[in-house]
Amino acid sequence: MSLEAKFLAEFRDMNKITVISFSTPTSFPMFNRSPFFVQVVDDQASQVKGVAALIELYKWRNVTLIYEESDSDDLNNYDDIVSYMAAFFEEKNIHISFMSSIAASSEDDQIIEQLDELKTLQTTIFIVHLSHVLASRLFVNEKRLGMISKGYVWIVTFNSMNHLNLRYSSAIESMQGVIGFRSYIPASAELHNFTLRLKRKIDAEMPVAMQALQLKLLGSLAYDVAWSLAEAAEKAVTKVPCTSKLYEISNATDINIYETSMYGSILLQEILRSNFQGLGGEFRFRNRKLFSTAFEIVNVILSGERRIGFCSSTGRITREIYESNGRRRLSFTNNVESIIWPGGSSTIPQGRMLQNRGKVLKVGVPVKDFHSC
Repeated sequence: MSLEAKFLAEFRDMNKITVISFSTPTSFPMFNRSPFFVQVVDDQASQVKGVAALIELYKWRNVTLIYEESDSDDLNNYDDIVSYMAAFFEEKNIHISFMSSIAASSEDDQIIEQLDELKTLQTTIFIVHLSHVLASRLFVNEKRLGMISKGYVWIVTFNSMNHLNLRYSSAIESMQGVIGFRSYIPASAELHNFTLRLKRKIDAEMPVAMQALQLKLLGSLAYDVAWSLAEAAEKAVTKVPCTSKLYEISNATDINIYETSMYGSILLQEILRSNFQGLGGEFRFRNRKLFSTAFEIVNVILSGERRIGFCSSTGRITREIYESNGRRRLSFTNNVESIIWPGGSSTIPQGRMLQNRGKVLKVGVPVKDFHSC
């Protein structure tokens, strides 16, 4: 963790200042233990259940996990999600046959060296749990090594998919056939109207930028967080005790510290009570994490991606989702739409390669001269 992040964590706890994070929980492990740390990303544990459900759907039993190596000094909690994934998969009788960690600082030749090692394994089911920047580099190198081909399966978590704009990503050609989990933003009149207003504004001020305009997940979340914070601030300010009543506090400095701490605690409580329909759908928290009823599962093909199904927060797979009384409901079918796998194949991969991927053994057979007999 950087010195800046450490300072912010200590300053926040001392003054009871709420930190609202769009980062995954492993990005700043020191933050995760604090009651003043609020996540507005989907729950990682729910995603793990969804990935396991997809693996079970196709009856694969052995997988390889590729995850991002921490640059944090706090080694006790960075790998929490990796440990959870290993334990949950074991419960489901899914064996992680190999774990490979890649650092964000890795050079391409180091990534290629690790991929060469993975090619020697018989398991061809890979789970990629990396940042979008590192994942893009990984897939470009996989393509070079022939690992985006028939027989392989690549499952990418929302750590990457939530931030990748595949339509404009240079990695799109290297990700054909990849399956990705992504936070789900349901279509709504509010989202449609907001997008239209945003397009008009950008078209008037920056016409060139219109070509690449797409309201991504973080954009809608940022809008909903700002709305939640504004509502919480209005409610909190009416609940902070008047300073004139704080006669037991000795000086103005102590009063200011008390007010800041009190206001911070009340503001946090009001934020966590948020419950409304935002641009990204239902906006409410559970255990200081943004509550989500579903993820969408996409298949990367051609110049973008195609939705093939959904996964509930409890790890159930379905093709369809519908709205009921303003809330999302899943209609469970225990399957997904047809998938185009790496190599353009529609045949479900078996999950293992039987052929030897090592050096080719050449056997020479002497030719007998029959004329000499």
